[in-house]
Amino acid sequence: MNNKDNFFQFLRGLSILVVVLIHSFSINLNKDPGNASFQVIIRQLINFPVPLFFFISGYFVKLDELNNTRAFLAKKLLKIIPPYLVWSLIGIIYAGDFSIRSMVIKLATGTAFGQLYFIVALIQLILLTPFMGKTLNNKKIRIMIFLITPIYLAVIYTCSFITKQFVPFDHYALPFTNWIVFYYYGLFVRNPGPAWQSYQSKRTFYLIGYMVTLILSIGEGILLNNGNFFVFAVSQIKISSFLASFFLISLLLARKNDIRPSSNHVLVRLGDYSFGIFLSHYFFLLLLTRTNILGSVTSQPEYVLLMGAMVVCASFGFCFLGRKILGTSLAGRWLGFV
Repeated sequence: MNNKDNFFQFLRGLSILVVVLIHSFSINLNKDPGNASFQVIIRQLINFPVPLFFFISGYFVKLDELNNTRAFLAKKLLKIIPPYLVWSLIGIIYAGDFSIRSMVIKLATGTAFGQLYFIVALIQLILLTPFMGKTLNNKKIRIMIFLITPIYLAVIYTCSFITKQFVPFDHYALPFTNWIVFYYYGLFVRNPGPAWQSYQSKRTFYLIGYMVTLILSIGEGILLNNGNFFVFAVSQIKISSFLASFFLISLLLARKNDIRPSSNHVLVRLGDYSFGIFLSHYFFLLLLTRTNILGSVTSQPEYVLLMGAMVVCASFGFCFLGRKILGTSLAGRWLGFV
């Protein structure tokens, strides 16, 4: 872990912390239902982590790795598929649904636990990476790839408003078309190398862009909620939210030289275990919710903060102990505790 860039570990830690908070919201939407407006507004402020995770995934792809496609795919896929299968199996056992059809669907769609769709989408992007790597010097193809996500979002919006029904999240979040803009942006920024000076010179532009798109996302969320599209209103997959995430990522890049956390910073430490926390946190969230340990808490903000803190601590502790007991290699290969 000492060789990892603390800036990106910091971003990973921040992102996984927010992911847990988001899921603490989403798994308890009926808690304090009169506070829907609060949920809509707060979610716009914290809808950036998944785009940021995809950006980081693309950023850490090196072009020279793509010279050997088989070795690249083996390295990347063997790092995420075994833990994905193990945690999917845990999710299936927890749900107690052992029908062949159900298990196949859950494995194929990343729905054994609510967050595992990310892994399925990431596998798709990894498989496409050798092709994407060859397009970085072709401006026309770059533009076409960057347009895939906006076009896909336009289709989702059209279908939702024509049918008056919100497309289920686990349906429209799964295809790579939803996330490729962020993954490809990371790939593009890193290769052939990060020109931090160009980002630093535009930090004011990125800050203004982020503030404007954040306000737009709040407005869009309120409008959608008023139109009885609450799930869509709080979703991270909205045009305004994606634009806000894009500007935030660019702003963070512009501030890279200003953000220099130590290896002992709490977010850096969370970042070191972010993959393991990501894979395991939903299990602990379900367990703690089932125990009704916070049953006396009626305030949504208080509930989310307390539940989020407990889940993060439980997941981090589980990852830490898992590495100590099983060893770094075994825990990393099968549980994702890298």
